[in-house]
Amino acid sequence: MKKSFVNVLIVSGLTLLSQLIGYLREMIFAYYLGTSLSLEAFQTAETVPLTFTQILISAVPLAFTPMLIREQKDKEEKLIHNAIFMFGIIMLFISIGVFSFSNVFVRILAPGFEGEKLLLTARIVTTLSPNILFLSLVAIYNSYLNAKKQFAIPALTALLLNICIIIMQLLTKANVKLVATGSVTGGALMFIVTSLYCRKHYGLKLDTKKVKIKSINEITKSIFPVCIISTFTSLNLVFDKFFASQLGGGAIAVLTYSYKIINLPVYLFVTSVTKVMLPDITRLLIENNHRKLAQLIRKIMAFCIAGGGVFVIIMYVMGEWIVEVLFGRGAFNESDIISTVAVLKVYAFGVSGMALNSFFQSISYAKGRYMEPFVPLLVQMLIYIVVCQVMLERWGVLAIVYGNVIASIMATVVWIVILYRKYNINIFQRMNIE
Repeated sequence: MKKSFVNVLIVSGLTLLSQLIGYLREMIFAYYLGTSLSLEAFQTAETVPLTFTQILISAVPLAFTPMLIREQKDKEEKLIHNAIFMFGIIMLFISIGVFSFSNVFVRILAPGFEGEKLLLTARIVTTLSPNILFLSLVAIYNSYLNAKKQFAIPALTALLLNICIIIMQLLTKANVKLVATGSVTGGALMFIVTSLYCRKHYGLKLDTKKVKIKSINEITKSIFPVCIISTFTSLNLVFDKFFASQLGGGAIAVLTYSYKIINLPVYLFVTSVTKVMLPDITRLLIENNHRKLAQLIRKIMAFCIAGGGVFVIIMYVMGEWIVEVLFGRGAFNESDIISTVAVLKVYAFGVSGMALNSFFQSISYAKGRYMEPFVPLLVQMLIYIVVCQVMLERWGVLAIVYGNVIASIMATVVWIVILYRKYNINIFQRMNIE
């Protein structure tokens, strides 16, 4: 376990670096574009490929990594070849579909977009479509590396995407059409570096002779239910844009800027804790060591809740200063700062819930209960939609934020009940598991 916590610290540091580079990217956008039409077109266009890739990026490490760990006992590596082959073909066809019908996807995602804004967004979606293939394959390779307890390389390669975007921003003064090209370049580099590393250090080279219907069926039965669950999580991004596009006035940009800041603590908790601890959680479940599992869950919950509380305090004391330092220059004016800070202060209350919900899902996947997260996610989505539908006209963009926060807290409550009923873990008292 000590080695796992060392890995947590390493990945936390790399995740922090990744988030800082991400902030630099948003600072450059804010300087050149503020909350303009061009920026909202880019932010919305990004959501289309991200919706598809996020499904795999979220689902594959959580569902596929435990499968690869179990396979290690047999000293065989058949599953990874089947996964690369199967998802490579599926995501290639999806990329072609998005490329061909980008205009349709934009109309569904942002019904409030018209004229120039609609056309620009569709053009950027077309440019970004190859990332659906590149980033999905990277997720497959990263799950393989996680099973090998190699977490640093996935975290390092993740930096390439934003670095390429930043370079293109600086070269073109944030011309969003060309920045999209930089994003695809970054996705391609992530795939090349990750695949070459796996080949050099672990001898992993796609072998189509190992592709078998039996293995594909095994992967399908395990990963596709998780993909369905991850779809619910990804739909949050879609609904955010859907509701915000109807408000106009930079609502999408304000949401995106504030969410980038919120991403720091969430990704620190989720990436550094959930992914690193997943192999240990899987082994504890295989060994039926419920006592240690209960202790681990309690520690991680305490860490997430305490960290979320600290973040709330920081946002209320320093939120305005943070937004000014990150974005308060160039085209990003005083009105944009005020709007972003207001959204940020509400979002802060959802950090613990967002992190815990992701962690709880990993327990279900490690146990092989792939559809178990469906109920809390369904509750989360329904509450979010109801809040937005009822309060959007009255509260504006804050209705979207309140919807997300309230929904994530209620989903956490559902997870606590599941832990108690299905795993005999009561977080409110010391466990006494035989």
